[in-house]
Amino acid sequence: MKKQLATLGLAALVLIGASSLSFANHFEVLVINGDSEGANNEAAVVIQKTELLEHTFAFTQINIGPNSNRPPAGAEDIDKLIGKSIILSDFQLIYFTWNGPGHDGSYFMGEVEEDFLDWVKNGGIVYMSAMDDNFPNSPGAWMPLDEFPVTVQNTADATGKITDAGKASIIFSKPNKITENDIGSWTLDDNFAPGNPDDWKIYAIRGDNNQPVVCYLPYGKGGYLECCIDARSTFPAAEPFVENALYFMAEKYVPEAVKPLGKLATMWGDLKSQ
Repeated sequence: MKKQLATLGLAALVLIGASSLSFANHFEVLVINGDSEGANNEAAVVIQKTELLEHTFAFTQINIGPNSNRPPAGAEDIDKLIGKSIILSDFQLIYFTWNGPGHDGSYFMGEVEEDFLDWVKNGGIVYMSAMDDNFPNSPGAWMPLDEFPVTVQNTADATGKITDAGKASIIFSKPNKITENDIGSWTLDDNFAPGNPDDWKIYAIRGDNNQPVVCYLPYGKGGYLECCIDARSTFPAAEPFVENALYFMAEKYVPEAVKPLGKLATMWGDLKSQ
């Protein structure tokens, strides 16, 4: 009996310690730029956000789309990077800046679509700024379009309204309080139009067509977060939202370190049954 009590006490201490550690995590973030405007205006803001409340972030940038009409400096074909110099499993979060996966008739993700789908399904969290409607099969099959269809609509700037889901979420409250007036100060661009809006968490909608400004699709153990901001003219106004988006992604991510807790819970149940 004493041995069982000692084991229970040790299990409780480990649970408490692991629980306290789970509140603060370090995240490796892959920033993907497919447009020079996104790289110069948005990525420059993103990579400064190395600490947000209890979370810390380190950033690795890649520039893709060398044959597009606005390639970022030193752009390469993405299939020459992913699985070679860039291993997706080294990252917990991915941030696509404006027009990242493709734009103006060019699509960059065709050779690595399955890699990204598997990465999200296994727990990765993706953020996307607005992307162009003008490339084949936009937004591309690196998202699970067969299961959760979504299209990109050619729209311009608009006002925004926070939904009840947005008010209940941390997306507009941590680490910064973001209001509808703040959203009105952003420049919005082409928006997502989910085939079944119920599949998505829609946190804010546009004033012109009621389509999402900010939305989130859970997929497998991970998910896709999108906000239709335009990097060309929305910074610094949208900088607080960038911080909130990174924080939201960090909170959505389920670290591998929590998995052993399941074993402890099983042991606890076994001890109780003895």
